[in-house]
Amino acid sequence: MKKFINIFSTYFLPVIVIGTVVIICILFLLANLPYDNNAINVELDRQKVVVSNGILMSDDLGKKISIDNTIDGTTGYVDFNIESKVDGKVKYEIVLVKEDSEPEIDMKFVKVHLTDINDNDLKNNKLSKIPTYYDLRVSDTDPSGKVVYSGYLKDKENQSFRLRMWVSDTYEIIAEKKIFAVKLKVNVK
Repeated sequence: MKKFINIFSTYFLPVIVIGTVVIICILFLLANLPYDNNAINVELDRQKVVVSNGILMSDDLGKKISIDNTIDGTTGYVDFNIESKVDGKVKYEIVLVKEDSEPEIDMKFVKVHLTDINDNDLKNNKLSKIPTYYDLRVSDTDPSGKVVYSGYLKDKENQSFRLRMWVSDTYEIIAEKKIFAVKLKVNVK
């Protein structure tokens, strides 16, 4: 029996310990691989969305901003499409990254509303109120951005969205023009 224990502790135990360490290292490396944004294709007219304090809006009015009544640089409006380029499920985040601008509108007054292309609320995004940029959570894939929505694409599926942004009617009316600018990004998670 002592011979068996001696062989086990000399040969098998080190193999088991080294194997366990190798497996843990591999799992750690796989969990920390960079996000592969090549798995999706994003089509949009413009990446930058800018709003100003020129027109203040209620949520009911802001939700009705359309291509026909948008005022570039005053109300934000962009349609975009996300398409999976791979087989299988792809998780993604739609992220807004704030750009520096002076003078700037406080992010607590910039409303952000995302719908599908037909103006329907998104199934995972049933909010009781329209969030402000300030209310959005920080992105896991890009800490400089805030998440508007996260979802999945299935086998080469495509989804179309409409983003609207406006300055809340609770913002104080002032003569000085201020803006708030963001860059729209879609990241694979």
